[in-house]
Amino acid sequence: MNKRVLKFIKATAVSCFVLFLSLLVWANWSPKTYTEKNVPSDAKFLTFEVPDYNAELYPINIEKEVGAIDGISTCSYNSANKIIGVIFYTSKFNSNLLQEKLSLLLHCNVAEKKIEAVKGGCPVGGIKYFMLGIKQSLNFRQ
Repeated sequence: MNKRVLKFIKATAVSCFVLFLSLLVWANWSPKTYTEKNVPSDAKFLTFEVPDYNAELYPINIEKEVGAIDGISTCSYNSANKIIGVIFYTSKFNSNLLQEKLSLLLHCNVAEKKIEAVKGGCPVGGIKYFMLGIKQSLNFRQ
């Protein structure tokens, strides 16, 4: 092989090694945040439509009652659009079971609502989440 090619291969290998070491140091530079340590990674967010819910017949605080169910982190109710947003843990139950529990609690039909992604969103999001994924996978502290 040509000496130039070998020199190029060595320089590329050293550069890749230095880049990997830099990423490893960056990922482990600071300790994990409270959320990274204490919030389970199996949290999922779903929205449900409750068009038949009648607050006069069943006057409950939806956010409080749904949030009290074991396995649900938080709940938000939009009374104008009749939509419930729920963050739950998939280790406790799946979306079908959650839908059944909500139907029983609210005494009405509950349907999962798919939220469409908005075009022209934040252009930095993809890169940010890519780098956070790398940081999370290379972080060996705690």
